Amino acid sequence: MKKRMKFFEIYQCYFENALRDAKVQGMIDGEIDVERVAGEMGAYFMGQMTFARIRNRLDGLECDLGDGLFRLIGVKKRPCDTT
Repeated sequence: MKKRMKFFEIYQCYFENALRDAKVQGMIDGEIDVERVAGEMGAYFMGQMTFARIRNRLDGLECDLGDGLFRLIGVKKRPCDTT
């Protein structure tokens, strides 16, 4: 159990750092609760990975995962080219 919790903590820290960096670089407009949004991003990431594993398919994961994470922080991203 401790290993799994450590795994989630690592992702939480990663997303927090990424959000702070994006804010400093001007990629995110307005105020953002870094800890809360990082937690939401981690939950979304793990959910998408779990769903891909259950389906035993990775197709579409890159586009869906990226688009969803960007939506969580309010950043508009060019739609993925799926062709």
